[in-house]
Amino acid sequence: MQCYHCPKRFFDRSEFDIHRTSHSDRQREIRDPNTEIGAFLQSHPSAGPRKSVLQASTLLSQWRDFGSDEQHGMKTDIKNFQGVLRKFPPRSNKEGSAVELKDAVCSDCDAIFSSRAELDSHRFTKFCPGAAIVVHVMMKDNLINKGYRIEQRLVPLEGRPLRVPCSKCTDVFSDDEAKDAHESLHQSDDLTCFQCDRQCDTAYELKLHYEYHEDMEFRQLKKEAISGHKRASSHPQMMPSMSVPLSPTENALRKLHKRKSQRILNSWPLKKSGHGEDGEIVALSFSVPEDIERVHAAEGALQEIEPNDILDFPVTQLATWLDTRDSDEKYTLSTMYEDKENFQEKSELPPQESQENSVPRRMSLLRSVLGLKFPKRLSRSDSVTSQPRKLMKKENSVRFSLVSKSRKGEITPSRTESRASSHLTEQQNGGFKIYSPQDIEGDRSPFVHMRVLSDGVIVEDVSGRQRVLPMDQIAYIYSIISADSSSIPVKSKISTLQSRAELSLQAGHLTTAISTYKEVLEILLQYRTLDTDLRIKAGVLHRIGFVYSAIGSAGESEYYFLKALAIFRRLHGRDNAVIYNVLNDIAKLCERDGYATEASALYERVLAGRLRVLGQNAPDTLSSMQELANIKINLGDLESALEIFEHAVPAFEVVFGLQSETTLEAMNHMSILYQKLGLNDQSLAMSQKMLPYCKTVVGFDSSLTRNTVMRYLEDSENFDFSADVKLIIEHYRRSRLTANYRVLQTLGRAYMDSGLNRDACDLFVFLFEETSTLKGQESLESFDALSALCVTLEHLGHLDEAIKNYGNLLQLANKTPLDHPSRSRMDYSRKRVTDLIHRREILTAEKRAWGLYEDGTCITCQSKTASLCNTCHIVRFCSVQCHDRSLTTHASSCIPSITLRESKSVAIAPRCPSPVQQDALDMILPSEKSNTSPSITASHTVYLDPRNFTTFRMKLSSTVNTLLVFSPDADIRYTIIGNISECGTDQVTLPSNSVLTTGKRRASSKVTTKLSSSNTEWLTPSVQESVSITPMEKSAPIYLVVAPGEQMMKNLVEKRVNARSGGGEKERFEALSIPNDDLIEYAQGLLMNGYMGEAFLYIVGWV
Repeated sequence: MQCYHCPKRFFDRSEFDIHRTSHSDRQREIRDPNTEIGAFLQSHPSAGPRKSVLQASTLLSQWRDFGSDEQHGMKTDIKNFQGVLRKFPPRSNKEGSAVELKDAVCSDCDAIFSSRAELDSHRFTKFCPGAAIVVHVMMKDNLINKGYRIEQRLVPLEGRPLRVPCSKCTDVFSDDEAKDAHESLHQSDDLTCFQCDRQCDTAYELKLHYEYHEDMEFRQLKKEAISGHKRASSHPQMMPSMSVPLSPTENALRKLHKRKSQRILNSWPLKKSGHGEDGEIVALSFSVPEDIERVHAAEGALQEIEPNDILDFPVTQLATWLDTRDSDEKYTLSTMYEDKENFQEKSELPPQESQENSVPRRMSLLRSVLGLKFPKRLSRSDSVTSQPRKLMKKENSVRFSLVSKSRKGEITPSRTESRASSHLTEQQNGGFKIYSPQDIEGDRSPFVHMRVLSDGVIVEDVSGRQRVLPMDQIAYIYSIISADSSSIPVKSKISTLQSRAELSLQAGHLTTAISTYKEVLEILLQYRTLDTDLRIKAGVLHRIGFVYSAIGSAGESEYYFLKALAIFRRLHGRDNAVIYNVLNDIAKLCERDGYATEASALYERVLAGRLRVLGQNAPDTLSSMQELANIKINLGDLESALEIFEHAVPAFEVVFGLQSETTLEAMNHMSILYQKLGLNDQSLAMSQKMLPYCKTVVGFDSSLTRNTVMRYLEDSENFDFSADVKLIIEHYRRSRLTANYRVLQTLGRAYMDSGLNRDACDLFVFLFEETSTLKGQESLESFDALSALCVTLEHLGHLDEAIKNYGNLLQLANKTPLDHPSRSRMDYSRKRVTDLIHRREILTAEKRAWGLYEDGTCITCQSKTASLCNTCHIVRFCSVQCHDRSLTTHASSCIPSITLRESKSVAIAPRCPSPVQQDALDMILPSEKSNTSPSITASHTVYLDPRNFTTFRMKLSSTVNTLLVFSPDADIRYTIIGNISECGTDQVTLPSNSVLTTGKRRASSKVTTKLSSSNTEWLTPSVQESVSITPMEKSAPIYLVVAPGEQMMKNLVEKRVNARSGGGEKERFEALSIPNDDLIEYAQGLLMNGYMGEAFLYIVGWV
């Protein structure tokens, strides 16, 4: 249990009661002037604050000015986007280093500004939450018999000029600094509180402190009274108390009752407050809630109070205020004066007369005629004065006011001439609802409890500062509270309109949303007390700007955004989440309007601010990262964008998880950046990570899934797909959706890039058939598939089929309209047809020169035939049976290969370098030379590209001597093969020389080697650098076959296995010693950029 008077806590009830009794005894001693402490306090009278009570009707009758109306005429110093950049400086300089901004911090609400001038426009104004005035409002609570509740209301107020009272004397100062300096000059009297041992410097301070203990004493007594009567108000206890243990059943019932009561309490503002109804204001206090509870609910239950029983206000002081306020015009006595005089006159009347006067005429009439009995209370006429009264209807008003008859010879200004009345009328005509004495019945008017100084009323703001306010501002504060309690239908209408506008916005009815929001602004203009600090207005302005931005009205959107930003900046300062929301929307508007540089600068400010205010893992911060990265991409700064995403994506995974579409979108952008920067491995890894979640979160047919799959296919060099990718691709093949077929088109192109042209060809045939069926052959999708099919056939070497399909493409394109996109392919197709026909002629001429179109002898049966072995294309077989019978002897020399002209990795150029020709002549053996010096008839240089080199063959001349000289560094192997059955001998001479060196030649030797079609001996340049071929007596076809060397073969196999190794392909290719047909087809289909040619063979013909 916590003591209200001191910091002590107790766990034993009896000890607490003893301690509590001691405090009560001390408090009685303090009140008793016969005690030492009481006599001391009585001997130090002071003009300190006096507790006073005033009726609201009296307060409002003297109200003239209620403060400046700047809320709807407030001007903004931000005119355009550049102004926003100036008012919100960046957090980093051009070098990227952090910049420390000068922070001007409001000590009342912790709002941060960039300059002292901005801080001054915020502090002590209605825009500063810490400067709001604290008011305790007692209201009826019909949920409890004679129940009430006390709510704490915060009223924004223009606090300049500031008046701060000294806590040690009665002086008042213009700022906190002057007050603190003054308090430090007070000499301490070393006064100690009798209750809590607090040290006070002056008797004035000690008396104020004892008033606090008086309030705490009342609070303790009220608590005991409430616990004794088993009834409690809804006013929350200020100090904690020990709870009484309850049984589980009692606990459950109490929680249930609390939930039901809370639901009813939450629904009460939806009803309009009226006299006697729930929510009716009974009284309000500007100091502590005990001031009103002590008077209106002393025993914990709401009591009916007669106004004249509690009205206590320094009349002469108010007269001084009024004289000071209106020195140029005399005011008539207010209702408050008459109440006080009436109370004094009644106290002097005889008891019988006083009793008669105390019974209202209307009450006695109703009681005598109808037999009704009413509770004793003052009538309308008795609540003002005992003078004769008459009811006069106010001009242009539906209410009635009470006006006293003027005495003889006394000049009384009429109601329309009254300055206060005329001011209220002006405000009503302007749409500002205020509460005048005519709006509130005199005897039912709420009571205002305050502590009065000689020149104002002491109040307290949210920051805990005590301030002195004039009566005009007190009246203004009451009007705000009263209007707030009685304007619930207006609030409900505003809330309904805002919800309706949001629904219209979601439904796409943007014009309707704008008109609805503007209707809210009109209501706020009419009922300004509902939005004194302009928070609601700023939010509505922000939403209107957002809707105009969605419509595309950049000018209107900018106007409303800047208006909202000006209000929010005065409310919250520079670093606030709401501020950055508006700045973010302004940045989007800049980006949409084409101001990318300004948008990037604003996004940077928003990101830096949200990192500071919200932290890195806040959803808004992550959204800012993504937006800034996107604008950096548009500006071409890909590295900066990637750096942002590398920080954002891990945070997205932490906050939203991989099961979120938001996270997948961020990862998608990051993968795109990796791909654009050439970081394909990182892009591929990101796509692989995304695909399982894309399949489950957004589905197969989502654009996000399709884009991820396409990027995966573009970056991947291996087509051993995972189960997820196979499932997605198979779904796309069955879906018959054009958008999904674009993914298959990407897959086909990926096959082509990796050399898997056979798979690409099959896929493009499928796509062409499907798209032709779905959208017709004239569709763009059909043209894409057909064009890709033509290219694939080229890579496979199927020239006739490629020419045929190019012709089909030209025919289809020729049928389309002149503006059809497919017509742009016609010129390219014609060129390709011409090139393919030329290449076909070259290959045909090569085969004709080699005699492949002429009949030859079958190696098995010696019959004439034009057929060649389908594998080596060198040895002739007249039939399959002959091929099968000679398979055992022919298999070792049956080497798959392509011709010299078919090879896409070999190029031949006429002539050899002069040094090579000279060295070739030196290599000719003397025995091979005739009497005359040998002369070179022709020479050629052969180049190869090691990246896609594969086995090729070339027929050697049978009419001239041929010298083959290989580069000793070439990673190749070669052999000589011929159809021996066509010649008269089974031997050819193969001279062997040493390594070729310029200007130096080793001794030569002559080696006789058998040449047959059944045995193949592979030679390498390092073993035998050159071969000299001498024509035989009987002509026989002799072929040079060159295959990749050991390392080149290993590289080619590794490249093919990396492309796809499943289904036993890895083992099959790794077991090869020389390329087979599939590997040759793969190498021929590889697309190489640039020609990395190196000379590896020189061919010299001599006689």
